[in-house]
Amino acid sequence: VAFDMAKGLAYLHNHNPIVIHRDLKSQNILLDDRMRTKIGDFGLSKFRDVGKTMSICGSPLWVAPEVLRGEKYGTPCDVYSFSIIVWEALAWGEPYPDLGSSDIMNGVASGNLRPTVPEGTPAALARLLEECWTKKQDHRPTFNELVPRLEAMAKDFAS
Repeated sequence: VAFDMAKGLAYLHNHNPIVIHRDLKSQNILLDDRMRTKIGDFGLSKFRDVGKTMSICGSPLWVAPEVLRGEKYGTPCDVYSFSIIVWEALAWGEPYPDLGSSDIMNGVASGNLRPTVPEGTPAALARLLEECWTKKQDHRPTFNELVPRLEAMAKDFAS
């Protein structure tokens, strides 16, 4: 699922103009009858040059810190959301079940709140998640960088 999702988002981010989804969350990730991942709900998507968008949007559990802080943002906000979705798949649940929306938004925006990587997560995947949800958006990998890493991990997991 993560690999397919990353390929789809790489396509959007390589589009001219760039498409930023801005509302990636687990409810918007669909599986077809062949278990291929499809990304849905483009209602908040923007065709934008990187670094031009500033409006706050999205769902609190998946919104990137820079969006919550009202800063300019670009494609890395989708990378952050992607990491939370992958975390949900590993943990079989949503992060921060005991926190309200405002506590989540404040914690994520400050950089002090991130999910704990589930026990048993392969080290390479744990590192990837931590890179994707880092506070500084310019330190997050792009989907062009994530796709080959996820492909290699999928091959390792299959063997």
